[in-house]
Amino acid sequence: MKAGVASPNGVVIQDVPQPKPKPTDILVKIKAIALNRADLGSAKGDASHGSAAGNPIGSVAACSKSMPSGIFMARP
Repeated sequence: MKAGVASPNGVVIQDVPQPKPKPTDILVKIKAIALNRADLGSAKGDASHGSAAGNPIGSVAACSKSMPSGIFMARP
């Protein structure tokens, strides 16, 4: 799968193995994400403006069968 990975040069797109969710994890396939200047700084290691990856939009790709039903909310 493709992923945006933090590097000394900022975010770079790389092929990475698809993660396998643990019993308490949900794997979300991100369709779009809002990035701003602070997020791009965080990707270079400057955490002075908070963490990156705000407001992702996506769908559940995988989750554990032990997740309680009704944990997901759907928007119209």
